[in-house]
Amino acid sequence: MRKVQRPNDLPKDVLLTCISNYQDEDLISRMESAAPLIVAASDLFEEKVISKTLHTLEPHDHEGVSGIVSTKEMKNIYNDKFAKKGQPGRDIYDRILNAPKLNKCPICGHRVVSTLDHHLPKAKFPALSITPVNLIPSCYDCNNTKKTAIPFSAEEETLHPYFDDVEGDLWLKAEILEGKPIVFKFYVTQPDNWDELKYKRARNHLKIFELGKLFSINAAEEYSMRELTLKRIYTKSGSEGLKIQLKDYAESAEAVHLNSWQSAMFRALEGSNWYLDKYFETEVSSSKI
Repeated sequence: MRKVQRPNDLPKDVLLTCISNYQDEDLISRMESAAPLIVAASDLFEEKVISKTLHTLEPHDHEGVSGIVSTKEMKNIYNDKFAKKGQPGRDIYDRILNAPKLNKCPICGHRVVSTLDHHLPKAKFPALSITPVNLIPSCYDCNNTKKTAIPFSAEEETLHPYFDDVEGDLWLKAEILEGKPIVFKFYVTQPDNWDELKYKRARNHLKIFELGKLFSINAAEEYSMRELTLKRIYTKSGSEGLKIQLKDYAESAEAVHLNSWQSAMFRALEGSNWYLDKYFETEVSSSKI
């Protein structure tokens, strides 16, 4: 998970911007009446995210915004006035969408951002439909994988890119399942400065968004493209030369992102005596006969 600067747009300003071209006077009046309640819901959401108690929020889909504005109307304002191109809220939508560095999804750190994910789904929490801090730039797959899931305990609260910063600590690792072709299995480890809750949330984040599977597929492809180079290094310089090269790969990847799947993959290869000493041994020995 990668940190993203939180949006500065205020919920009330977003609401008023979105309804600025409505023609229905009754709907405008009800939306304006609901504005303080939407602001209060947004403030409570942020308080709960920071205190890791988001799971204590009760869905309010049955009443919309206190019966003033329906769930359907809140979903419509997001779809028709906020996310839709050419509508008043679209500039705010695009600002949030374009916040991540290199346009990479902060949830998986790999795929390209293409949409906004509701951290708490608008179908169950309509008052948060256009709350900026509830909207996270994401790739289609991360958004679609989570769907409308909500946490039922603190451990089930996925990492939030605006409020959780896990980039400075080493927590993503991989292990090699020995054999050919090589298979990489990714997992979360607990840094010394992390409490148990943060560790469990990071582990759940990988599970909910199915990132272990994604990283394993990517690692298998990346390794296959490098195997010939690594085999030549082993043939020329043995396991020591191979270890030096893998260390260089790992450090280069870590310099970009400490917890990328590439960093974890190369660390796993560098730390595997089986790989360093045995993987190429038979092939290289046979070619020398």
